[in-house]
Amino acid sequence: MSVDQLRIIPRKDLPQWLDQMLSSFTVVAPTPQADYTNFKVITSGDQVDLESVNTRMSPKHLFFPKTERLFGFTTDRQQVDLDGQREDIPPRVLFGLRPCDARAVTMLDQVFDTDIFRDTSYVVRRQATTIVTLACNRLAASCFCTRLGSNPADTVGSDVIIVELPDNRLAIQPLTSKGQDLLKTADLPVSATAPDIEAFAQAIHTAQNADSTEPIDPDQLARKLTTIYESDFWDHDHQRCLACGTCTYLCPTCHCFDIADEAKDTTGQRVRNWDSCMFGLFTLHASGHNPRPVQKHRLRQRIMHKFCYTIDRYNQAFCVGCGRCVSRCPVNIDLREILNQLEDYQGG
Repeated sequence: MSVDQLRIIPRKDLPQWLDQMLSSFTVVAPTPQADYTNFKVITSGDQVDLESVNTRMSPKHLFFPKTERLFGFTTDRQQVDLDGQREDIPPRVLFGLRPCDARAVTMLDQVFDTDIFRDTSYVVRRQATTIVTLACNRLAASCFCTRLGSNPADTVGSDVIIVELPDNRLAIQPLTSKGQDLLKTADLPVSATAPDIEAFAQAIHTAQNADSTEPIDPDQLARKLTTIYESDFWDHDHQRCLACGTCTYLCPTCHCFDIADEAKDTTGQRVRNWDSCMFGLFTLHASGHNPRPVQKHRLRQRIMHKFCYTIDRYNQAFCVGCGRCVSRCPVNIDLREILNQLEDYQGG
């Protein structure tokens, strides 16, 4: 979308705009939760916290829930009746995502919404959602989006992007037809002047160049990973790993799940739950055999999946550099350091 559709509002008017959204949409936004922020449904525009660089949990649970009922069933021993009722998702706005999280949603799209496989529950949630992204004006210590070919003002996956201008104003730009429709529901006149457009362009430029770290070459990294699968490279970092799954549960692109049947007497349900390749039970066979019997193999799988298998299948690494796994790992395993070691490793 061109900058001639740019809206400019004072930052102090943001709660009023959100209140206008609430008349037509369910709005989910970062809200304070004790000493951190998480995405929650809001009832008032003044509940939103846009100061934190990133929420503790990514917004992936809004499309791919932690626990999801797939169907229920009843039986009288003669026949089984299935109840496949799905959750009704009203139109909603996912507001205040950072660009890394918006980009991550497009990666989930490649898993759950393709010509080969389409997860209907995911698709319903995705189609009902308009994504409003807030460009970052600073980077957290754990952020590394630029290493993955992104930047703090990336628009991939966003329907609207908001950029903070230096004079306590917000520049709001629609990027898709969904974004245009959202802005039509609010009293936001097209008020950008030539200096406003220049300030917007400068703010985008500043954000895009906030970190000069050289991006990784995903194809080169994938090729290297295929050659060191059985090498001694994997002999060290895993020794600290607790197999807690924090890295995968907080990750906006990890999407492993388990399916279980829960039944009592003649009724029950089939549920889908988040799972993690870092868990020992994840690959345990019914026979008792486990093809990944030690944590070394599980950490290797996580790295191989994100930086080799997804590059082969989707032509991109399934990591957006949000830094949650770095900042929340209880034993300080740093994915950035592993990437550095991979680039420097000369063994075989």
